[in-house]
This record gives sequence, structure tokens and C-alpha cells, in this order.
Amino acid sequence: MLLSCSFFGCFLCFFLFFSFFFRFLLLSCFFSNFLLFFLLLLCFFCLFFCFCFFGYFCLY
Repeated sequence: MLLSCSFFGCFLCFFLFFSFFFRFLLLSCFFSNFLLFFLLLLCFFCLFFCFCFFGYFCLY
């Protein structure tokens, strides 16, 4: 059960990170707004680490 919880946390963080990353990469290229892209990328890096730490602390 602990292994499945950690796997779910890591799967969730990778899925959310890459799906939102490519979506906003396409939007930033379309609008050519690099500042908006940088802020969104920073925000999703924070979400990425939050989900990874959630998956890690779920083991303990």
C-alpha cells in the first residue's frame, strides 16, 4: 500500500507537470508573451515539487 501511494504521487506529479507544461508552452508561443510563460512555468514547477513531496511523505 505504501508503494502504491508513492507511485500514485509520482505519477500524478509527472502527469500534471508535463500536461500543463506543454499546454502553456503552446499558448506562450502563440501569444509570444515570454514573461507570462516564465511566471506560469515557475508556478507549475512549484506544483511539481509539491506533488513530489506529497508522494514522498506519503511513505512515512
